[in-house]
Amino acid sequence: MPTLDRRALLALLLIVPAPCLSGIVGLFAGKASLTVALWAGAKVWMAALPLVWLLYVDKEPLSWSRPSKGGFGVSALSGLLIAAIIAVAYLVVGANWIDPADARAVFAETGLASPAVYLGVAAYWIFANSVLEEYVYRWFIFRKAEQLVGRAGGVFLAALAFVPHHWLALSSFCDLKTTAIACAGIFTGGLIWSAIYERYRSVWVPWVSHAIVDVSVFGIGWVLLFG
Repeated sequence: MPTLDRRALLALLLIVPAPCLSGIVGLFAGKASLTVALWAGAKVWMAALPLVWLLYVDKEPLSWSRPSKGGFGVSALSGLLIAAIIAVAYLVVGANWIDPADARAVFAETGLASPAVYLGVAAYWIFANSVLEEYVYRWFIFRKAEQLVGRAGGVFLAALAFVPHHWLALSSFCDLKTTAIACAGIFTGGLIWSAIYERYRSVWVPWVSHAIVDVSVFGIGWVLLFG
């Protein structure tokens, strides 16, 4: 295997398991403070590793991922379509599967029962966490997977890597059926966003779609908690 491939594989092995490992340890430890600390540590690791790798392994210059090829219209359209599918799925199926009382109890344990706190967390997820995920999964993980298995394979692997930590998070308050369907949707979203990145080569382009989808998800959460 060429050196470049070994380096790409090592990069993937160092970053893909990080959010899952922190979630698993926190879950079995059963301590909220430890869970939060591990979650924060994983976020720092995921933000720092690609940057360090870019500068000291790949030896490439820093970039703001300038969207020079356009694509924002395509991205916005895909986000609106996914958001509409999520809304319809919730109204037709999810509303019968998810008990609002159970959802309120779970969110109360995490401190999200306050409207102000919920909106603050939603703003973080939409405008910061989604950018971090595009930076990690579409820019770093996709590019390393592309070096290993080509463009189409890279799109698939980046989307697949996007699922496990969401599965862990969802399974803590959803049943298996709901978790599986939600993760199928997350995988599909990952495919779409990775394909958009592959075409336009800027994290800001798929981020538009990602942010729109996050707005719809937090909108449903608001209905469950405060509607």
